[in-house]
Amino acid sequence: MPNTVIAASINDGGVVLDLAIPLPELRLALPAAIAKTADLLSEPQRSALSAYLSAHCSAQSASGAMHRPIVTSLAVWEARDDNVGVYQELRARMFFPASDDFNPRDFQLKYDAVIHQVPNHFALVQITRDFRAGMLSDDRTVDVGVIRFDFARNDSPPLRLTAASASLWTGFRSVVTLGFHHVATGFDHVLFLITLLIVAPLREIDGRWSLFQGWQYAARRFLRISLAFTAGHSVALLVGAYELIPIPRAAIEVLIAASIVIAALHAIRPLFAGREWLVAAVFGTVHGFAFSESLAELALTPWIRAVAVGGFNVGVEGAQLVAMACAVPLLAASRFRFFHALRVWMMVAATVVAGAWMVERGQVLIASQVPRTAEPALSANTGQGAPLACKESARACVHSL
Repeated sequence: MPNTVIAASINDGGVVLDLAIPLPELRLALPAAIAKTADLLSEPQRSALSAYLSAHCSAQSASGAMHRPIVTSLAVWEARDDNVGVYQELRARMFFPASDDFNPRDFQLKYDAVIHQVPNHFALVQITRDFRAGMLSDDRTVDVGVIRFDFARNDSPPLRLTAASASLWTGFRSVVTLGFHHVATGFDHVLFLITLLIVAPLREIDGRWSLFQGWQYAARRFLRISLAFTAGHSVALLVGAYELIPIPRAAIEVLIAASIVIAALHAIRPLFAGREWLVAAVFGTVHGFAFSESLAELALTPWIRAVAVGGFNVGVEGAQLVAMACAVPLLAASRFRFFHALRVWMMVAATVVAGAWMVERGQVLIASQVPRTAEPALSANTGQGAPLACKESARACVHSL
């Protein structure tokens, strides 16, 4: 039978716990009046379910004080397990706020939901996010231990959750690396920059592009485009990381593909010559919203989130400078007449690729507007915290146990 996985995200403001609980086992432990209800997410079942989870989960500080979590979201998802096949699981998000009497980096986690009624059930506890320790992605997940029923004690002993010693500098370095990685592996991001920068050493003359206008001219245009893109990117990161404006990720992806098409057409025939920096700023904002999701999911405090945005921008700008340096040999070729044909064919290829992305991502956007039945979407008040993307590796670890 599948078991529970608890993913912890640690930050200065507290601890976010993301729980994935097999629904068939959960129904065995719930009061009969709730368990027999088909829809657990409608009132009054939803409130009763939140109260049940809060009653069966607590954190004990070093002083011995007990703290109950705040249940911030509940959702039902379809899950798959190699041993039992497809089943439904409850995904709950709970929050323990930091206080003078609660250190989110060192506490005892007491949890016995389901386990108190199904004693062969257990919960694997992991740390999936910890900014100060540089844990920003799933590849550094740490297995803390397993909470299970102790038949000798007739109880489920608490599990001590201790985060590794870390510093703000460690988190800053990690988020710089994350920003660099996002650009280096984001082909659409790099392609957009190429479509803008390929005309940086050129000048519009009578509605057509000239040849090379000198390195000083090219460097000046390079710098303006890069800084404008970074400025727009920074604004979007701040707005997105603080979740000030809810923007569907699927819509952002369509706009990113559209930005490449527009910039590529401009590189074939001037559309906004001399204003490339303005276009870079506008579409840099669009690209920034796509990246801001990576920061929002870290569930950081406002001050730490500002540090993360700054570090992320340093990484993004560093990757852009590397990309620009790699483009120098190509731009040097703009002194020769064959560059006209080379530029046109490259931009035609970019237009075709980005056009295909627009169609593909547009289909995803349309599909996202259609209500799902097999796999309900997360509730609107999910917030952001430790993601559940690591569940497959977690289940593999559970079965090995």
